Amino acid sequence: MKRTKKLLFVLIALFAISTASYAVEFSLGYSIGGGLSFFEKEENVENKELWGLRNSIDVMFEFIPYLALETGLEIKFIESSDSSVSKWSVPLMLRGQYEYNLGVTYASAGVKFALLNAYTDFTMDASFAVGQEFRLGKANYLGIRIAYDLNVVKYPDTRAPFLFLPSRDVNVPSDLNVSITYRYAFGSKWKK
Repeated sequence: MKRTKKLLFVLIALFAISTASYAVEFSLGYSIGGGLSFFEKEENVENKELWGLRNSIDVMFEFIPYLALETGLEIKFIESSDSSVSKWSVPLMLRGQYEYNLGVTYASAGVKFALLNAYTDFTMDASFAVGQEFRLGKANYLGIRIAYDLNVVKYPDTRAPFLFLPSRDVNVPSDLNVSITYRYAFGSKWKK
């Protein structure tokens, strides 16, 4: 199980690095925010709705003016009086964007590969986001992002390594988050 998780993250990292050679523009950034997490209903337990904190290091590769790939490392901490969840994830999302003098308006969709609770559970989220970034100078962008992560599958255990279960069968949160974002665009077209 641990080898499979390590292999998956290595493959994702290699994919992200290899795509950098084809990028027109490369961006590195950071975002912080919070949101509401929705835990699936368990037997004899009502659905729980909790606030959580989200931090991420964001990497973006722009291939053409209207299309980019988003990846990075995201950490979420979700707390309540009776439970605590930490979620580490790596997103792979396609970003459609429109850039103009003021900034960038975009929508993203893709998947997030995540580890929950000290790496004991592997999950995959379908992830969607919309955002607005405002350009500060020629290469700095400050913005706001609204994202929704819908937990799709969970990797259950080592006895059945290729069996995926729908998230409704496990206590894994779906998340709605609002974040403030910052990114720096290396090779920005506005510097030229």
